[in-house]
Amino acid sequence: MARFFPGRLAAFLLSSALTLAGCGVGRYDERMAESREALLATTPARRLLLTQPTHVDETGWSFQAPKLFGSDRARLLAPEEKSPQGFSYGPRQLMPPGIRLPGFRFCYEAEISEGRWRAPLYCYVAAPGEVDQPEDLLDQMKERWPEAFKEQNPPQWAPGAIDGSQTISVRATMQFDDPNGGTYDKDGRLDWYWFEKESAETKLLVGFRGPVEVAEPLELFAAGKLAMETVTWEKPPETKEDRPEDEAAAGR
Repeated sequence: MARFFPGRLAAFLLSSALTLAGCGVGRYDERMAESREALLATTPARRLLLTQPTHVDETGWSFQAPKLFGSDRARLLAPEEKSPQGFSYGPRQLMPPGIRLPGFRFCYEAEISEGRWRAPLYCYVAAPGEVDQPEDLLDQMKERWPEAFKEQNPPQWAPGAIDGSQTISVRATMQFDDPNGGTYDKDGRLDWYWFEKESAETKLLVGFRGPVEVAEPLELFAAGKLAMETVTWEKPPETKEDRPEDEAAAGR
């Protein structure tokens, strides 16, 4: 069975993490930001990832999404907009067949014309809560696809963003929606990335899915793994709901 391991950029991040050993917290954060900028300047990142980040609203999580889902941030959010290659984009309320995603937020879909059929490629984004665990998702996956497996990602992977990261993957026959109506079964692949940070109120779950014969030549899964190496978390700005004492003071 194929296994999908972090690639050369993980080694780059390991080197950065070792360099940062012994730094104070403030300097550590500053150097990690520099490392992330250096990662985004690499040739694979420039070729495969959008330059503007995708933010998961009100969670503090963000990442650079694959270019397959738009040429810029505006296109990612524009339903029915098409790229010069004829790809159409737009967020839809979709989940993988038979899978319940904890904290599901949205899904990006790129529709690729392949001969007489159209192949959808997906990027699923969710923000699981405190009680949600990756083992629960793995159990759902194994019920549908017994080949599914889970792996712990090395701690040096995106070290400035996370306290823990796991990957859940499967390659098996999957059902895909036909944009012309109905469904069809194809050899498919689904990769999930699960992130946790102690100071975050939610976790981050991002998945990439598509028919293998289309998704792999278009480097969906390579771009997805690279995108996950750019994950960051920053404390969201406080809202009025977060500061009831301020409202009370304003009313006096």
